[in-house]
Amino acid sequence: MKEVFEMCKVSVIIPCYNCGSVIFDAIHSVKEQTFSGWEIVVVDDGSTDKETINILNQLENEKIRLIRQDNRGPAHARNMGISQARGEFILPLDADDTISPYYMAEAVPLFECNPNLGIVYCRAQKFGKETGEWNLPEYSSQRMAFDNVIFVSAFFRKSDWDLVGGFPAYTRLGVEDYAFWLRILRLGREVYRINKILFNYRIQNTSRSTIFNSDKEKMVETYAAIFRDNFDFFKNNIEGLYWGIFEYRERLEELDKYDIRNIIKKIPIVRVVAKKIWAFIKK
Repeated sequence: MKEVFEMCKVSVIIPCYNCGSVIFDAIHSVKEQTFSGWEIVVVDDGSTDKETINILNQLENEKIRLIRQDNRGPAHARNMGISQARGEFILPLDADDTISPYYMAEAVPLFECNPNLGIVYCRAQKFGKETGEWNLPEYSSQRMAFDNVIFVSAFFRKSDWDLVGGFPAYTRLGVEDYAFWLRILRLGREVYRINKILFNYRIQNTSRSTIFNSDKEKMVETYAAIFRDNFDFFKNNIEGLYWGIFEYRERLEELDKYDIRNIIKKIPIVRVVAKKIWAFIKK
């Protein structure tokens, strides 16, 4: 165990809540890393599914540790796992996602060359219900003032996690990664995106994100807390917030031009065809 501790550079933190059917894929992707100095800390966030509990009981070995807690959400689970991590660098990984075998080998040397580097991430692709590259805008502080462009599976230093107080508790329901990255950026840290697809994001019919996005009241409450927590960051990057708002407005206006109701009104032949289809449907 002492040898594992000395070799460990990266701690992969995997929160798990009833994810027994997919967590093996996440763990296997870590085991396939070409970089050997890693450990996995799985945090069982109060799973109730017996299959998941039985699977987690079989995971522990010299490089995989299991921590159990009552259900308190991913932000708390990640903080719990990181508090027990041995690695200098932290990589959060959701139980249903995977990483490329080269992700650690690409990321770790970047930190070692730049002491002010705070976040390292990469390009990503979707799998599952949707496939193809996940076309997130490239990072800039002004883009971050409008919305998050860095997914949760990015590397950071455990020492910075200590400095900022971890993932904030007010993000229990969602967007805890956005709130945490803003805290890191407040330290004046730099961000680097590896120009390779090294992260695989699983798209499912229902996820925590879709549930969160459907609750407007909770969304407003959480984003307002993020704004208050990072007021100086938003103040210093306010142009990015407004550029994002105006760009979003322009997109909505452009989409409205192609609204089917507008097309029916403006083009006579389409209006005639639409009336015939509607008459047929009513029969």
